[in-house]
Amino acid sequence: MKYSKATLKLNINVRKAIQLATLEVDGLQRIDYSVDWSNFPNSLNMNATLAQEPCANNTLSAEETDAINKIIQRCFLKFGIKFRDIRKNISLQINQN
Repeated sequence: MKYSKATLKLNINVRKAIQLATLEVDGLQRIDYSVDWSNFPNSLNMNATLAQEPCANNTLSAEETDAINKIIQRCFLKFGIKFRDIRKNISLQINQN
């Protein structure tokens, strides 16, 4: 599939924002994403995988989830990507290894 220049730029910015988020959030191992570029950024679905260490009981409190979401959202804002409600676009899970 051939992408337009705008789509390529958005894809690069998404990848840069994800890389920045993995550096800024303690315990964040990776973020996998899927997107439909015709409905961006509402169609951007991300699965963030956290290391098990920061979470003693394998669950995140609402405050921890909100804090992580805010950091990730701030990383995306640095690259010009703004979400209406990031909670609809991201799911957090703890690595069970």
